[in-house]
Amino acid sequence: MSQSQLKKKSQKVLGINNALSAINDKPGGLVQLVARQLFFSRIYNAVITVLFAVVLMVLVLKPTPVMVVDESGNPIGQYEWFDSQSRSEIEVLASSKRFVQSYISLNSATIFEDAAIALNAMCDPLQDETKKEWKDKGYLARVYNAGAVSRVSFDDEKSTIELDRGRGVLRLVGTLYVGVKQPQASPFDIALELIVVPRHPSNTLGVEVCAIS
Repeated sequence: MSQSQLKKKSQKVLGINNALSAINDKPGGLVQLVARQLFFSRIYNAVITVLFAVVLMVLVLKPTPVMVVDESGNPIGQYEWFDSQSRSEIEVLASSKRFVQSYISLNSATIFEDAAIALNAMCDPLQDETKKEWKDKGYLARVYNAGAVSRVSFDDEKSTIELDRGRGVLRLVGTLYVGVKQPQASPFDIALELIVVPRHPSNTLGVEVCAIS
């Protein structure tokens, strides 16, 4: 290494030492500088974390449109799963049919699951009344022990729906068949008064039936 290079290197080291000495000569010196940098670093990290959390919440909570199809698999539109106001008459009618299927079910193998679906889709007063009636009559236990199989068939030409601002009145007409080889047919004509509500894990139908006649 040449003498000029050594001289430049010595000047550089001297400059660094002088800067450090200047820092250390101040009250707090180097400790204050490090603490200040650490403080701003923590603020930066906190801001980044908050922004990341906000973005994540927006992405998670953003409603995702779901394609709706009819019984034949033909697309009939889109709706947001949790948005009760985006539900069409066809969707409310389908939920109501599922409710009736569960409510009048005589399937021994699924009676408790069917009962839970129906009860969770009722307004509180009707739910309490139905629970009491089923308990007093031992209804669920009787169906379970009967070893029966049932299915429901709807007459869409006679069924009607009136939906206005999230409230609906429906008439569902059809037949309940009990048995397999020679099923016993029991016609039904059921009227429902309901409100459309956001779907929930405990109420996936997205309706609350408040009156049945």
